Amino acid sequence: MIRLTLRSGLDGRFLARVVARRDRRFVLDFGDERLVADVSEKLARGFSTLRHGSLVAVAPSDPDILIQLAEYYLREGVLVVYEEPNWPRGVSHDHAQGPTRSS
Repeated sequence: MIRLTLRSGLDGRFLARVVARRDRRFVLDFGDERLVADVSEKLARGFSTLRHGSLVAVAPSDPDILIQLAEYYLREGVLVVYEEPNWPRGVSHDHAQGPTRSS
């Protein structure tokens, strides 16, 4: 699973979150409506972005589309968190004690 979280570069306000599991990607439908719609459209149709001074087309099937989205929104001034949680199911995490197995 991969999570891409977008927050305002001005006040840190939550804007949108994209979740990817295997080959499925979706935008959670809460946060800033405008940005949720923009991210949803980019995931569905692809988008163009500047990379090293050249215009690059990113297809919806691109396996690195979330990384490309992260770079795109970083250039737009959005705070981006790209996470790949790797703990197994059934394990909860208590920061004081470390991971523990749930019953």
